[in-house]
Amino acid sequence: MTPDLAQTTRNPETIHAMQHVEIVATDPHGLKQLLAQVFGWRFETHPMGEGEYHMFRTPDGNGGGILAPQGGQPVAATPYVNVRDAEATRAACEKAGATIVVPITEVPGMGRFFWFQAAGAPPLACWEPARAP
Repeated sequence: MTPDLAQTTRNPETIHAMQHVEIVATDPHGLKQLLAQVFGWRFETHPMGEGEYHMFRTPDGNGGGILAPQGGQPVAATPYVNVRDAEATRAACEKAGATIVVPITEVPGMGRFFWFQAAGAPPLACWEPARAP
């Protein structure tokens, strides 16, 4: 039996380290099969909105997700940086000249995120994990 990916040993979620990569693909199932076959990535699929979210873990424990484009979203990969405080980090990004392209959004029971973009750069994201009760 394959262990739940959320329970799999992974690299520590170090603050300001890359936490997660989200890949938007027009054929998420095809990409999932290729990455599993060629690189040994493990997947767990969950319903999400009108589609599915394919969570993955790489052999070193890092991970992310693959999904189909949502609401005009472009085909792209978005890295997520782990942060302690989404509000403070959002404010620091804006002060440094970045534009917030997705506001702080809650993921119930998991954490919250936002996307920002610096001039001439692709969007990047920040992730604040949920605190233990």
